[in-house]
Amino acid sequence: MGRRSALAGLVVTVAAFLLAPAATGQDAGPAYTDWNPEQVGFPSNAPPSSRANCVDGSDQCIDRTIGEMYRRFHDVVPFCDDNNVFSLTYLRVTEDIRAGIHEGFYPDKHWINYLDAIFARTYFLGYDNYMAGRIDLVPPAWRIAFDAGRNESVKGIGNLLLSMNAHINRDFPFVLYQAGVTRNNGSSRKDEHDSGNQRLRALYKPMITELTERFDESIDDYDIPGSEADDEALFSILVDWRETAWQNALRLAAAKDDAERRQVGQSIEEYAVNTARAIYAGSAYGPGESDALRDSRCKLNGGQDKGYRRGSDVAGFGSRKASLPEGRDFIFKVRCPDGPGPCIGEAFVRGTRESTRFDVPAGKTRSVSLLMPGNRFAGDRVRVKLRSDLRPGVEVTKRRKLRVRAAG
Repeated sequence: MGRRSALAGLVVTVAAFLLAPAATGQDAGPAYTDWNPEQVGFPSNAPPSSRANCVDGSDQCIDRTIGEMYRRFHDVVPFCDDNNVFSLTYLRVTEDIRAGIHEGFYPDKHWINYLDAIFARTYFLGYDNYMAGRIDLVPPAWRIAFDAGRNESVKGIGNLLLSMNAHINRDFPFVLYQAGVTRNNGSSRKDEHDSGNQRLRALYKPMITELTERFDESIDDYDIPGSEADDEALFSILVDWRETAWQNALRLAAAKDDAERRQVGQSIEEYAVNTARAIYAGSAYGPGESDALRDSRCKLNGGQDKGYRRGSDVAGFGSRKASLPEGRDFIFKVRCPDGPGPCIGEAFVRGTRESTRFDVPAGKTRSVSLLMPGNRFAGDRVRVKLRSDLRPGVEVTKRRKLRVRAAG
C-alpha cells in the first residue's frame, strides 16, 4: 500500500494545487529576469532562425524535430540520467503529432508544424543552456525539473510531471502566443488546441507503460487497480494544464504593450514554479529510499545508444521526376532526411498492386524501381505512394505525382 498510496497522493496533491497554489518547496535558484521581447518566452540568447522556427510550416520541419529528439535522447542526455524520462516522452508525443498530420487529423497542418517546431525549440534551448551552466537563462520551473533529474532526487513519476509542468504550464502559453491563437479570419484556434486532448488520451497509457518498463516502476504507481477515477487522474491533470496554458496565451495576446505582457509572463513563471514545488514535495525520495533499482532497469531497458546513426525514419521523394530506361521499370529517388534512420518501407504505384520494398540508409538517397503501369508511357505522370514502417502498428505515408521521362 505504501508506495502506491504515496504516488496516488502525489496526483491528488497536484490536482488540489490547481485550486490552491503552494508557496513552499523546492528552491528554483537565483531570480529569473530573462525577457526576450523579440521572441517572447524564448531565452534571450536564442538565435533567430526561420528554418528552426519552421516559418513555412512544411512537413519536413516535424521530421527534423523528431530527428533532433532522437539525437538528444541518444547523444545529449547522459546515459540513464533521470531526465531521459521526459526526453523519450516528448519524442513519443511528437511522433504521434506527426502521425496525426499525415492522417489529416489537424485541419491546418502548417500551423501545427510551426507550433510543434517552436514548442520543441524552447525545450532544446532551455536544456542546452542548463547543461552549459547558463542558469540565468533557464526558466525556474525547468531548473527544478532538470536539477531533480540530474540529482536523482525524485521518483520517475516526479521526473515526468516536473518536466511536463515546465513544458505545458511554463513554455506552452508563450508558444501558443507566438504561433497565434486566432486564424487569419480572426476566428479562434481553440478547437484545434483542444483536439490535442483526444490524441493525448489514446497515447498516454501506452506511453506510461513504456516509460515504466524502460525506466522506473514508480511511473505507473498513480494507477490504483480497480479505480477508474485514479486511472484518469494523470490525464485529467494534463488537460487542466493545457486549458490553463491556452488561457494564459490569450492573456499574453491581449496585453496592451510589452511591459504588460511581461507582467503576464511573470505570473506564468510563478504558477509553473509553485506547481513544480508541489510535485517535488510529493515525489521526492524519502529517508532510506534511492533509485538504485531504477538505474539497473534503465541500464537493461533504457535503450540509449551512443552508436546510433543519424538519419530519418520517414522516407521522402528525392525528386519530382522519374526515368524510364529500357524495359517496363521506371526509376525514382527515395530520400532519408535527418533523424534516427534508416528509412524502411514500401513504394506503391497508386491504383495498382505494383509495389517494392526500400531500405535507405540514414541521410542518403537511393534509386527505387517500380513496374510502369501498362497504359502509361514516358512523359506521363504516375502517382506513387511511399509507406514508411516506423515501429509495429505505426506507419507514415507520403504521396507524389512523378513525371516519367525516357532515359538518355
